[in-house]
Amino acid sequence: MSEGILTACSLEKLADMIETGIIKALAKQEKPKPERLYTRAEAARLMGKQLNTIKNMIQAGRIKATTDGKYISQAAIDEYLNLTK
Repeated sequence: MSEGILTACSLEKLADMIETGIIKALAKQEKPKPERLYTRAEAARLMGKQLNTIKNMIQAGRIKATTDGKYISQAAIDEYLNLTK
């Protein structure tokens, strides 16, 4: 019985239906927003700290920054602020 169903629909049409379904599913997926990065000076203003304090916090590992230490993500600022509450 299942053979009758498969032969009624060509393999090419079946492949097209699957491809269309996959494309629609992928289009519906939410695309992640790129994370906002702040310079050390911007982060200092947001956090109410001095620039040197931010630099020292990065060096001490108290706040996460990019590998070059020049940028701080919104998530890192939020994490720090939540830990210091």
